Amino acid sequence: MYVSHLCYDSDVVFILLMPFFVLLSFQHSHSKSEATSDSKVVRCQLLDWNASTEVVVGEGEFCSIEQTYKIGRIRLGPNAAAIIVRSVLVEDAYVWRPTPTICSLGQALGSKIAWPADKVILDNDEHTTENKTASSTVLSNF
Repeated sequence: MYVSHLCYDSDVVFILLMPFFVLLSFQHSHSKSEATSDSKVVRCQLLDWNASTEVVVGEGEFCSIEQTYKIGRIRLGPNAAAIIVRSVLVEDAYVWRPTPTICSLGQALGSKIAWPADKVILDNDEHTTENKTASSTVLSNF
């Protein structure tokens, strides 16, 4: 066997071995903000970006609001937050930036996605998983 092609995507390396195709996966830091392993997890709630009323459609872990932060190879850009979706309350809620494989929040479970920053509510109490609006912060003015 010999290596014919070496291709890589954001989190996956593809090695084409003749005559077999092998898929190797590894974790890769995309930016400085993603590389910190000792940082505490900030839970958040996702509001439906497409609704006129504030409806919580999912929960996740807040990653960043830095414009240069990358999800895959795409920069986050202005007015956006990077979120890892941990639970989904409305499976068919549309994601803000769909991809070929992720169009609804149900499909995004466990994935890192971009979400409008003004539709993210950060939970200030890192020791609880309950929804407490009194101890929450909305990322509207950053």
